[in-house]
Amino acid sequence: MADDPKPRYWFVPKTWGWGWQPATWEGWVTVLIWVLVVIPLGAVIAVVDIVWFLVFMAAMVAVLLAICRYKSGPSRSG
Repeated sequence: MADDPKPRYWFVPKTWGWGWQPATWEGWVTVLIWVLVVIPLGAVIAVVDIVWFLVFMAAMVAVLLAICRYKSGPSRSG
């Protein structure tokens, strides 16, 4: 919302440990879509070639981390 002074983050830093966790329905939908893409495509790619599977997984993890970082608030560490 344009009038909302406080931004609404999809992900928030975890209380314990590293990373983020979903804070809104948009965050949960993002994680769900990511899982629904990674599992079937990863299974098919793993049968074809393990190297391409590892490349695919690295790329998908990087995509999810980028989304989490972009749609999250400031980290607790600073």
